[in-house]
Amino acid sequence: MTVADAELDVEVGGPVATVVIRNPARRNAMTPDMWRQLPPILDRLEADPAVRALVLTGAGDAFCAGADLGDLDELL
Repeated sequence: MTVADAELDVEVGGPVATVVIRNPARRNAMTPDMWRQLPPILDRLEADPAVRALVLTGAGDAFCAGADLGDLDELL
């Protein structure tokens, strides 16, 4: 059960990188695809000498509900 509009958005402004968890239908729960995308995103930001700080946030009124349990079989 992959949610089509679930994504991780990356924005870099000056020395601050922001990763936004977007999965509004599931209170920003992380899908398996989002979990797979996160390490390469963090590696890329870590390798960027201009990035000095990272903000991890959720879109809307929720930070992150955790793993999307609808995809539990894929996560295990």
